[in-house]
Amino acid sequence: MQLPLRSAVTSALLSALAAIGLLGVVHAQEPPVYPVLYGGTAYVDGQPAPEGARVTARVGDYQVSTLTERRGLYRNLLVAPPTKAYYLMPVTFHLEDLTAQEQDVFLATGGPTFKEVGYDLHFARTGHAIPTATVQPAPSPTPGSPPPTVQPTPTTPGHDSPSPSPALYAVVVAGAVLLVVGGLLLWRNVKKSQG
Repeated sequence: MQLPLRSAVTSALLSALAAIGLLGVVHAQEPPVYPVLYGGTAYVDGQPAPEGARVTARVGDYQVSTLTERRGLYRNLLVAPPTKAYYLMPVTFHLEDLTAQEQDVFLATGGPTFKEVGYDLHFARTGHAIPTATVQPAPSPTPGSPPPTVQPTPTTPGHDSPSPSPALYAVVVAGAVLLVVGGLLLWRNVKKSQG
């Protein structure tokens, strides 16, 4: 009689798949890293950059590029680093071997940010130093003053979130193995009781 065997194996497999599915639920609850979209006109020494010049945005070791169009127009420069580790890092802009005077900071936001209208970039080929933006550290608190408060940035769950920890994988896999072994033991007991 095969029905109890099929039932036991099917039950064990469905339980294992459900346990592994929990990993996806935990993974989906982490907030995503939302991208920033840049666009505008790139200027070299005050003149629009030539058509086809490569404009690159860099955040740490992450980089993405697009090409200029007529009159130095660039668009669809989508800065989307893979993890939260890039938050608060400077975003620098480059055209060939030149660095733009403009910089930005990659921030946590509640959704995609669009800076594609008029985010002009200025590059200099001349021997003049290109001014760069600097981030000023927060002032130190004075003795007796209350500590600063941190306001969390509201976010919503999405698909581009970082991976769960290896410990979580280990727990889910161990649970799945236990369920399968339990199903096999149940099958063995059902088979013994029939035979």
